Amino acid sequence: TITSPMVFSAEPAEKQELYYAISGRDIRSADPAFGTSSVELPIIYSMFDALVRYPPGNEGNMEAIEADLAEKWDTSDDGKTWTFYLRKGVKFHKGYGELTAEDVKFTFDRLKEEGAPWAKDYKNVAEIQIVDPNTVKFQLKKLDPFFLSKLTNFHGGFIVSKKARIKLGKQFKMEPVGTGPFEVGEYRPKDRYILVRNENYWRGKPILKKIIFPFMPDIASRTLAMQKGEVQMGPGKNDEKWVTVARKSNLIVDVEFQMGAASWIHMNMARKPFNDLRVRQALMYATNRDEFAQFFGATVAKPLYSHVPPGAFGALTKDDLPADLQYPYNPEKAKKLLAEAGYPKGLNIKMFLSEKGSYMTPMTVLQEQWRRVGVNIEFQTVDHPTYHSKIRKDENTLIWYNATRTPIAGVYMTQWFHSASIVGKKTAITNFSHYGEVDVNGDGSTADNSIDELVDNAATELDRDVQKKLYAEGQMRLLRDLPAVPVKLQRYVFARQKYVDLGYEPENCMIYGYHLTEKTRLLKH
Repeated sequence: TITSPMVFSAEPAEKQELYYAISGRDIRSADPAFGTSSVELPIIYSMFDALVRYPPGNEGNMEAIEADLAEKWDTSDDGKTWTFYLRKGVKFHKGYGELTAEDVKFTFDRLKEEGAPWAKDYKNVAEIQIVDPNTVKFQLKKLDPFFLSKLTNFHGGFIVSKKARIKLGKQFKMEPVGTGPFEVGEYRPKDRYILVRNENYWRGKPILKKIIFPFMPDIASRTLAMQKGEVQMGPGKNDEKWVTVARKSNLIVDVEFQMGAASWIHMNMARKPFNDLRVRQALMYATNRDEFAQFFGATVAKPLYSHVPPGAFGALTKDDLPADLQYPYNPEKAKKLLAEAGYPKGLNIKMFLSEKGSYMTPMTVLQEQWRRVGVNIEFQTVDHPTYHSKIRKDENTLIWYNATRTPIAGVYMTQWFHSASIVGKKTAITNFSHYGEVDVNGDGSTADNSIDELVDNAATELDRDVQKKLYAEGQMRLLRDLPAVPVKLQRYVFARQKYVDLGYEPENCMIYGYHLTEKTRLLKH
């Protein structure tokens, strides 16, 4: 872990305005119920609190979960009733009043009512009861050993103001109201998003007065701006050479502190040619994962052998897999399988692709690898928000996706491969392959074409060994059916000036960026 040395002074700078470059042209939403991408999460994190939280710098460590808006909680003997006692006197931004149990209930009820992507995480909640203004009770349908992790400061767990959501309507999408250390200052479409400090923040007035998030999708421009000191932090390039050069230019580059994002190429099995298992197997054998790691560098990339990344509870490593499910690079076998599937001369595939470097660069590598076996991919480049919109409308047959989630195998397997998560459904999350509702073998049978039962059973299983067994069986099934090709584990690269004191030691991170808190500050330099 690389931490922030006090290289200039331990004294705060007079001007506490931090520029944090964002790697997209714009955002789709600052509402935590719908903001899902790497360009949105750093903004959202700065504005919201949750009932409980991962401490800054130690995100994803379930053993470290601590009190946040709830000062304490208790659980019934059967584990199905959770009662949270809220801190008194916590105020929402913009004069929207004091936090109450009604806001908590509204926050989670709206996920389902408004079709938020995180709604499925709470399908096991039978009822949310308001006991009194400062006490809220969650009644579960079944025991969930990981329930507390779903109430943390991540994805659906952020608490919003009911009064503000109702009053602001559509305006809430870009001007949401929470209780966090910073609140909305100004949004300039395709230019910047500005936050100002919450003077009444319950943990104490933030040191930073303002955070400016300029939208800077071009890595060359971001790099130059950081080297000149025009911005204090931002995402770097996921490339070992970039890391080396940036460190020589006197920037702090954080790589090791992030858990890492899994990268897959999902295939829509409801359409040709991906309805044929032999085609999917061919593309798996045509993917050289070691070459990916070499291309990006061992510091920032590792081969991914399961659909669940290492480090998540229940994940399988390469050594856990039988030889036939490890899929070593074998272009000749790929060509043979394509010929058997009726494509002896190869395939031509068109797809929309995000202009973001973390999407464009790896897909360019994959494009070259698949070209060697006769599969040609043609990109139509779009901005990042448009890409996310199109893939959720099922407009691609191939979908590149990078993601970090709560480090539990069941979370990854549910969001990308559970049948309820198929795009187009009311319960949709990010199942782009339509796995769980299609014939994966091409033999007319749908038997065992799903991991639904395995994941659902594991979600209520208390015995950790049994859970791991169920998750392992599910991962083996995914590798057999191949709704997606697991490609690499990517450690995202972030850079900051040496005079930025984060206010914590960065050990682990689940978002694509820095978590700015009331303690973050700029030092004299």
